[in-house]
Amino acid sequence: MEPQQVAQAFTQHFYNIFDSDRRNLEQIYRPESVLSWEGKVYQGKDAIVKHLVNLPFKNIVRKIDMDFQPTLNGIMIFIVGTLAIDGEAKALKYAQTFNLVLHQGQYLLLNDFFRLALE
Repeated sequence: MEPQQVAQAFTQHFYNIFDSDRRNLEQIYRPESVLSWEGKVYQGKDAIVKHLVNLPFKNIVRKIDMDFQPTLNGIMIFIVGTLAIDGEAKALKYAQTFNLVLHQGQYLLLNDFFRLALE
């Protein structure tokens, strides 16, 4: 697949899982994955999934724009968008970056950065 196809497919797959049942993100994160969430760092799929499952919101409506770039060994994906959480009228702006690395013919999520854009 072309980098654009990989980036689009990964992003759609990730957010479908995140928005429906975050426990299933264990299939995406790896033991060597690192998540930076609002300045806190979580290493390894168990720690990452535990953090994401325990987030205090259930329902998300998101709108995103995506940019991507191929790297020497994978793809960087940069997301900017809005989140409406649990029916709140005011959507929150956010940015998220995924670093996918190619390993034995598969793209693996190595790094994930998430930050709300609060004013």
